[in-house]
Parts: sequence; C-alpha cells; structure tokens
Amino acid sequence: MGANTSVKWPVGTGEQGNPGVAGFLGNTPGSIGYIELYYALLKAKDIQFGAVQNKAGKFIRADLGSVSKAAENSLKDVPDDLRFSLTNADGADSYPISGTTWAVLYIDQHGETGKDLVDFLIWATHDGQRYNERMHYAKLPEGLVKRIDDKFKKFKK
Repeated sequence: MGANTSVKWPVGTGEQGNPGVAGFLGNTPGSIGYIELYYALLKAKDIQFGAVQNKAGKFIRADLGSVSKAAENSLKDVPDDLRFSLTNADGADSYPISGTTWAVLYIDQHGETGKDLVDFLIWATHDGQRYNERMHYAKLPEGLVKRIDDKFKKFKK
C-alpha cells in the first residue's frame, strides 16, 4: 500500500480519516481497519483491537507504553535531522505500527512568529508532555528530548 499520510486502499467502505474509520469499526461487527491509537483508546468500548507481532517476534497490544518503547528503542537509528520512522522498531516491548509527528523548521527564525513557534515547541517537548497521557498520546523518550534540545540551541530567535 505504500507509506503516506493517507493511503488508498483497494477495498473498503470509502470511510475517510480516523474518525470515519473509527465510527465504521465501532458500528460494524467483524470489521477490520487501522486507526490512530487515540481513536482506538477513545472508542475502546466500541472497538476491539488485538496484538500485532513485532520485530522481536512478540505479540504486542497498542498502548501508550508500547508506543513510547518503540520511540525509545528507535533512538539509535534516528538520524541527525531527527526525521525518523517508528515502524517495526527493535525491542520486545515495541508496538510495531507506531508513528510520530515532526516539526521541520528553518534554523533562522525571525520576528515574533518565529520566536513564538520555537517557544511553543520547547513547551510541547517539555512541560506539555504532562498532558500527553490524558490526550492519549505517548510521551517522548528522554533521549529524544535531549536530542531535540540540542537542535533548539541552534535556533536564532
């Protein structure tokens, strides 16, 4: 199917995006689909989901801990530009179909907008992490936050 933010499946109901697919899965007994963990946890009473075999051969259920483990176990493979994939990460406790979101920025940030953007990203990778669990998002591993901080030191505000 390839890799992208939106994949065109050859069969299906035509539901679009996580909310549409989650609604379909929750209302259709025996259906199979793939949705973001947030939607699976949000609709946990309506949607059953199982374990997926990871690279180590272990069957792992998706939860915030197994996604954080995938990120932690991927640190050695994260390139200097910090653009990486968590798919099929090493480690017995890593959920194999984990993903992440990046922010790609220019080093030279001019004006208030640039300063505000960098300040927001610093907050999101530090103080903002305390809101992750409540919002059904995995926390960033400490090693990744350190590497992000090293990048922030290079920004010109």
